[in-house]
Amino acid sequence: MRKLLILGAGIYQVPLIQKAKAMGLYTIVASYAGSYPGLALADEVWNIDTTDYRKLIPMAKKAGIAGVCTSGTDVAVLSLGMICEELGRCLFLLCQNSNRQGTDETGTSCTPGFHSRICPCIFF
Repeated sequence: MRKLLILGAGIYQVPLIQKAKAMGLYTIVASYAGSYPGLALADEVWNIDTTDYRKLIPMAKKAGIAGVCTSGTDVAVLSLGMICEELGRCLFLLCQNSNRQGTDETGTSCTPGFHSRICPCIFF
């Protein structure tokens, strides 16, 4: 089963976790411990600061993640980029921005709304 690391477990990550699980992905959520709704939804929880990429990178390597993503936050963007860079993995996004449209690396249109699959999107 492909593993997806999701940075954050708050209300803005809940739809992302739900969609990833519906797509058959094993979800790993990285988040501080707390009363975040996504913690109960994920297959696995890492109690770690989403900005601590120095700790996240070895954990992601050990877990063998297929991709990493987040939604509704900007504080984890540096970690997201550093994990992608270190693991040689593409940034995975669930296309859910009603104001943008892009394409993935195969030229598949990433239209507003959720896709039925995860696609690495390039927005322009």
